[in-house]
Amino acid sequence: MVALSPLLALLNYISPEAEFTPPVIYSTKRREKLIFMAEAIPALQQAGRMKIGQPFDVEIIGDE
Repeated sequence: MVALSPLLALLNYISPEAEFTPPVIYSTKRREKLIFMAEAIPALQQAGRMKIGQPFDVEIIGDE
């Protein structure tokens, strides 16, 4: 899979609990492997690059 350039979006919800945990994770030391459902509103010029339900890696860059 080829990584595309980052997308800018307003993150408006992150689930407080993991939605899916791969079966090989059994400790809190491996939390980076947990998957959380999130909702985001993309910047208008980038909205066409996102699809509903598409998985993304999220990096929070500030609390603006």
